[in-house]
Amino acid sequence: IDELLELKSAILSKKEELRKNYKKQIEKENFTLTELSKTFFYILEHSGYNLSPKLEKTFFQEIFFRVVARKKIWGIILSSNGAVKSFTVKTEEPVKQEFLDGVSELMNKMLSGVILSKIKNNFGEIAELDMSEYQKKLDFIKNNFEIFFNFESVEDNIASKMKGEIKKDIYEIVDASLKPNNLSGIRK
Repeated sequence: IDELLELKSAILSKKEELRKNYKKQIEKENFTLTELSKTFFYILEHSGYNLSPKLEKTFFQEIFFRVVARKKIWGIILSSNGAVKSFTVKTEEPVKQEFLDGVSELMNKMLSGVILSKIKNNFGEIAELDMSEYQKKLDFIKNNFEIFFNFESVEDNIASKMKGEIKKDIYEIVDASLKPNNLSGIRK
């Protein structure tokens, strides 16, 4: 019985020793993980990082281009989640900033509010739709060009009027055309 009690006492002391060692080990690991978390937080806080957006849930907002060298262009795409991508493009010919501003304006008009995945996968269709709208506007201009630039008609020539009078006349014509009994208020 004494041997069993000694054995039980040895087992209990070993068990207590294991408990203390286990507790120390857990405390060391917790301390290490805490320090590691602090380090990662510090790194993320003091460095630039980019988490790519989900293309299916992110909308295009704007694209900017800048000439950075004679044949080198820098660009950045902004989305509903902020900046998505910056890039450089080398061109075969020098490009003027005014040209790039026009490209930006066209792309921004064409793609604003479109989901990035749709742009990436269906740009051809999007561009074709925009071209058809552009073509409609161009056809409208062509069909009415003679009316727009016929300066021989004295009745429509208002060049002698002041800017304020011209605006007033335009508003009167529009107001007259909106009255229910007068649908012929706008002159052709």
